[in-house]
Amino acid sequence: MAINDVVNTDGSLNIKRLGEYHDEIADVDAQLAGFAINVKTLGAVGDGVTDDTQAFLNAITNAKQIFVPSGTYLISQPLDITNCFLEGSGFDTVLLYSGSGACVSMFGNGGVNLQGSKISKILVKSNRSAWNTSDMTTGILFGGSSGRAEDISVIGFEKGIEFKGVNAGSSYNQVFTRDIIDNLYGIYFDAVGSGWTNENTVYGGRLTVTTPRQDPLTYGVYMTNDVANIHVPNNNKFIGLSVEGVEKGFHVEGLYNLFMGCRTEIDGIIAYEFKDSPSGTTPRWNNIIAPYGFVTFGSQVKYFNNAGVEQTALPYNNISGRGSDTMVYGKLILDPSMVYDTSIKYDGTDIVFTKNNVEVYRLNQNYHNFMNKTTKNFRATFSTTRPIAIKGSMLFDENINKLIVHNGTNWVDAMGGVV
Repeated sequence: MAINDVVNTDGSLNIKRLGEYHDEIADVDAQLAGFAINVKTLGAVGDGVTDDTQAFLNAITNAKQIFVPSGTYLISQPLDITNCFLEGSGFDTVLLYSGSGACVSMFGNGGVNLQGSKISKILVKSNRSAWNTSDMTTGILFGGSSGRAEDISVIGFEKGIEFKGVNAGSSYNQVFTRDIIDNLYGIYFDAVGSGWTNENTVYGGRLTVTTPRQDPLTYGVYMTNDVANIHVPNNNKFIGLSVEGVEKGFHVEGLYNLFMGCRTEIDGIIAYEFKDSPSGTTPRWNNIIAPYGFVTFGSQVKYFNNAGVEQTALPYNNISGRGSDTMVYGKLILDPSMVYDTSIKYDGTDIVFTKNNVEVYRLNQNYHNFMNKTTKNFRATFSTTRPIAIKGSMLFDENINKLIVHNGTNWVDAMGGVV
């Protein structure tokens, strides 16, 4: 349709045809929104010197998909990519940030659905040469639900990646990392007001500090909440994360969080620091599964109350995997079919078995070493009868009040005697 089609022969406007013309233009705009816009076509230079902020803001306003080719783009204002896909070409696509707040955010008004929001194949880097704890900046901020970051790296911020629930949820977001380097806090969780941070998942990658910039303690992951907020970080998952070079690996104030297959090679002694939240919630039901290296309570794992006093027990939290003296600390249900509760923990001296929260047997260190050498796969239970068993089966025989193990031929006790 041409512009002449909306003009009558007498020169007046044909209102009906004008409306149709407007609808056609709107339809074309909608179609164009489905194509990626190259920020360089909107004036971005990518030389690391020219301020490219306005080109990015124009792209965000006019497109749903934005392509950022190789280059270093100086950004001086926060970029809110809510409902946009921002995609680079890999590690050589750099957003160099000189502003305050968050360089890239998926936030909107907080708690919004971010399913149309994603950043991928981009390195987000601060231009600061030192951390400034009075003016904290963030590389990538998630303030709503179901956002996504893929194949990203973040360097040199006070907070590398931040999940922030402000009077609403930061939840169900997914992050696939490359390198989170030289950030005061590699990944930071915070719930403010009545907000919450839950069900977020971080996959793989390396969190490290190569050259500390000044004195503040550095953390791989830091999870906390507002002092007035009852919602602590919960049900967040960390899969295969490697934390290196920081003073403290994981700082956990929360419930039901999962740390699976995470590696901690840190300068300080504390790989996992559990602490009562500012609002007074005790950390419970968190799980550390198959960690790399030695992870034992009282050594690499510590728990502090709200006053900062170290505690001698960490109830209702589980550690399973390699340890210097222990496989499990906390509560472990060994057989879900049991009508009563059984658990196993290492108390610093012996391995202790409990039934209905009452200690029923204690293994000394010699037995522990014996068990490590003679068994591989075993299942422990309480019984008054001995079932047909395979080598490595274990049970607590209530008739003789002993924990026994099957060696392939006979049931034997801690000293190897047939019982």
